[in-house]
Amino acid sequence: DRVLERLRSFGPPRADSVRAMPYVDVQRLFDAFDPGGCHYWNADYLTELPDVAIATLTDQATRPVSPRSTVLLAPGGGAVTRVARSATALGDRSAAWTVHYVSTWTDPAESPGNVAHTRAMSAAMTPWATGRVSVDYLGDDGHARVVSAYGPEQYARLAALKKTWDPDNV
Repeated sequence: DRVLERLRSFGPPRADSVRAMPYVDVQRLFDAFDPGGCHYWNADYLTELPDVAIATLTDQATRPVSPRSTVLLAPGGGAVTRVARSATALGDRSAAWTVHYVSTWTDPAESPGNVAHTRAMSAAMTPWATGRVSVDYLGDDGHARVVSAYGPEQYARLAALKKTWDPDNV
């Protein structure tokens, strides 16, 4: 695959786990985070991944503030795109790619630089971003980004359900 060849061509990656895997295994990728460590992340759905986007992501990802930081790139598509947006709370699932920027460090004094780097990576990828992402990937992005993650229609539907079934926020 051309995209994988380009991603691997910049040098040996710290880890190369590109392979088909069950969804549960994808979710377990984050189980290794150190309790008490410092973490900041963000993510974007991407409409495409042209050569210029790969070059931009590579440039950003190869200059982390902490050597423990990582970037995850997951292809979209497949069965999940065959479900109507209104059928579930998940929202838009049409993105070609999800990119997840994860900064991890140990010294709290290094927080400003790591957070700034994560935000800079996301900002650099804006030309290819849809403006949406799974709510699971959000950090301190604020209410508008949460609404965007679900989509306004799904968010309103979920808010109405919550008001009916959990009015006390139990």
